[in-house]
Amino acid sequence: MSKKPQQENGGDQPQERQVLDPAASLAISEVSEVSEISEVIGHRHAPAGLELLTHEDLAIPRLILVQPTSQVEDGVAGSFYLNLTGEQMEEIEIVFLRLTKGRMLPSEILGDKPLCGSPDRVRPSPRFENPISEKCEGCSMSVPVLGSRFSACTKNYSLLCVFADTRIPFWWTVKATALWPTQKVLTQFAFQDRNPYEAKVKVRTLLVTKPGKKYFVPVYGKLEWLSEEEKREFAVLYQRYAGENPDRIFEPEEEAKPFDWEGSEEETI
Repeated sequence: MSKKPQQENGGDQPQERQVLDPAASLAISEVSEVSEISEVIGHRHAPAGLELLTHEDLAIPRLILVQPTSQVEDGVAGSFYLNLTGEQMEEIEIVFLRLTKGRMLPSEILGDKPLCGSPDRVRPSPRFENPISEKCEGCSMSVPVLGSRFSACTKNYSLLCVFADTRIPFWWTVKATALWPTQKVLTQFAFQDRNPYEAKVKVRTLLVTKPGKKYFVPVYGKLEWLSEEEKREFAVLYQRYAGENPDRIFEPEEEAKPFDWEGSEEETI
């Protein structure tokens, strides 16, 4: 899962697209033999002693690109931090499963829980007892701040991914300066009419310095298209995690401090 930076190495050029039906990619009888916990952690059998754990007992972990002022204990700026294990990685190789588009209104106090947020850009999350507005559309926080093209309530992508080697799933929320490079790599799938789980990609970070600002952005390597067997495997994972909501990963962490609530991608110093 953790890899040192190395030269990007792309795979074969994509062939004519074959539409994959996740439900048909594995025999129904074979899928039904996988226990609930197996479906969460991607293994064939539940570990001994954990047979009673179900999907609701486990939360998909969260990945953070650590910034110079991120509220991550012992976090190394420029690394990828996985909250499940505390592991920090210089480079990751991932497969995208799907994305959701949300919003987040950060607190003015660094490290505090955001004031409001939405997992779908339609309505605030139930996690916020006193949301700014009942709907995102028309909310005063969702319009650009005077003199800026950005709003106080920032837009984000929540990317559901898996590590290419271990198949461990995770959520990664990107916003601000991380949105553009992420949009570019996702556009490659859309323009080629390919599913996001049909390729893997290496991701590292790049330090950007500007007057009064210092932050890291993700840098994506060349897409490496997967074999037909691998595509079928990741299609099954796509189906397995299709019902996951990014909100669920925050619930166990609501009282944890210090913590980087927003997974922010740009920091002012």
